[in-house]
Amino acid sequence: MTVALPTSAQILEALVKLGETSDDVAEALQQRGIRGVKGMARCCPLANYLKKEFPAVTGLGVTPYYVRVDVGNSGESVYSHISESASEFVDRFDKGSFQGLTITYEELGRIA
Repeated sequence: MTVALPTSAQILEALVKLGETSDDVAEALQQRGIRGVKGMARCCPLANYLKKEFPAVTGLGVTPYYVRVDVGNSGESVYSHISESASEFVDRFDKGSFQGLTITYEELGRIA
């Protein structure tokens, strides 16, 4: 069975709906109970959020500049722009803001 990759528009739409500012994004993630590991593109709160939004995704990385999504072993990837608010969130999160959304890599394994 072939699983379709989400489109870049769908990925961007999922990020945009989190809010207009980085604080809005943090609040939306907090309300959903989503946390993540600082400095890890594959385990940050936005990556964990997108994994829930697109459960067929097998690989995902979020940077302040783009999102990369993989499905299965096809080697196929989709790249998406990231919303301005999400970009600012990633930058601030990695610099230590939003401590309530931060977990360690070890904690991630226990809640995943």
